[in-house]
Amino acid sequence: MWLVKDRNGAAFLYTEKPSKDKKLGQWIDAKRDYIDVDYFGISSDLVNWEDEEPLEVEIIIKEK
Repeated sequence: MWLVKDRNGAAFLYTEKPSKDKKLGQWIDAKRDYIDVDYFGISSDLVNWEDEEPLEVEIIIKEK
C-alpha cells in the first residue's frame, strides 16, 4: 500500500502506487482505490504534499 497526503492536507492509502497531479493538488491512481486515512484516525505525519514519491507501507494484522 502507498501513503500520501494531498495539497489540502488530506491523507490517503492507495492499493496501487499513485501519481502526483500537481495541477489538481491530489495523488491519483487508475482504479481510484483508496482509503481515507484521517477517517480512521491513523497518523499521517510520515508524509507531506511536498514529497515527490508516495511512501510504501505495509499493514500487519495481528490476531489477539
